[in-house]
Amino acid sequence: MLLQEASVLLMVAFSLEILSIINIIAWLYALYSIKSSIKCLFKLEDNYPKTNEELRASVIIPVRNEEEIISLLLKSLTNQKGIKSLEIIIVDDNSTDNTASIVKEYMKKYKSIKYIRVNKIPSGWMPKPYLYYTGYNLANGDVLFFIDGDTWIKSKDLLLKVANIILETNGVVSLVPIFMCKTIRCKLIETLLTTFSHAFMGFNRVYNKNDKLAWYYGCCWGIKKKLYEKLGTHKIVRDSIVEDRDFAEHVKRNGFDIRIIHASGNVITKWYDKIHDTVDVLARVLRRHGVKKPRALIHSLLVFLGYYLPIITLVYGIVYGFQILVVLGIIQYILLVINHVYGAGLNGYSKLFSIVSPIFGITLSIGLLKASLSEKVYWKNRIVEEPLRIRRRLS
Repeated sequence: MLLQEASVLLMVAFSLEILSIINIIAWLYALYSIKSSIKCLFKLEDNYPKTNEELRASVIIPVRNEEEIISLLLKSLTNQKGIKSLEIIIVDDNSTDNTASIVKEYMKKYKSIKYIRVNKIPSGWMPKPYLYYTGYNLANGDVLFFIDGDTWIKSKDLLLKVANIILETNGVVSLVPIFMCKTIRCKLIETLLTTFSHAFMGFNRVYNKNDKLAWYYGCCWGIKKKLYEKLGTHKIVRDSIVEDRDFAEHVKRNGFDIRIIHASGNVITKWYDKIHDTVDVLARVLRRHGVKKPRALIHSLLVFLGYYLPIITLVYGIVYGFQILVVLGIIQYILLVINHVYGAGLNGYSKLFSIVSPIFGITLSIGLLKASLSEKVYWKNRIVEEPLRIRRRLS
């Protein structure tokens, strides 16, 4: 009996050794990918024209219950310098808070602000693509900026700098934001998400023409109006539940560029303080990966092991006296921390968050599971109807 138990313990220990070595290789690759992704970020230069008399730009802002942030955004936009013709278009998706009242107060002071309320989303459209498209139909600018209602800008000449880059770019220009959190837990989770996205979906892959992966930060991006029209506007992704990713794929597929600009902390966007809100976002973003349930379950398990195998290995090694497992567990967790230092740094958080952040890896696994198993998709705290093509695949 004792021999049998010892045999089982050795077998488990050997399995943990093999899995740990694989996990170490995976996180070494992740570290290389993060560094490569960050190197791909363009920096804003100061050698740009201080004003552009001829430039006409439009900022299209989709909102739904954004009373907390909209004032910050409007203040930051009305303070922009250098663009003589800058119109601000607010498209309100039936807000039930004070968003409309705040916007209308600003409209009394600034004639450049337009406001339109959408009470019903037409059949065949998801909310956000329709809000973008509605704003585009009102826009007079040669350059279009799309900025989320929970985002704001610090630099007073940022749009001028970015507009000049947009005019020189044959594609989309997106700005890397800092994710604002009110709680420590939120910062820990956002450190995790930023790290994971750069590690396994880095911009080194986005820039690679032979890689199908394409995405950009949808909270703040811009494009020439004529190119936007040439690409088909948001009509192309009207039924998308992740319109920025799908539009990015459309841009790349058609041979146009995606340029990601490091905004140096000048773009700030609000993130969710509650874990269930983050899980809902992940479930929506990862919905496509949840269509094939067996694959989604495997990916969820792999993510779980990637984050928790170091702890499992370490504890098993300590309890049953396998020193090699203790060492492997420590090495794995050190690698996790090193990876997440970059995620914390990109958001302007303390590097100390990287020590605890990996413990929240379960959030990613749950998000992927929910993407596969849940029948509901949430957007702005309400259920939205998925495109028929996805519902058919799920059924």
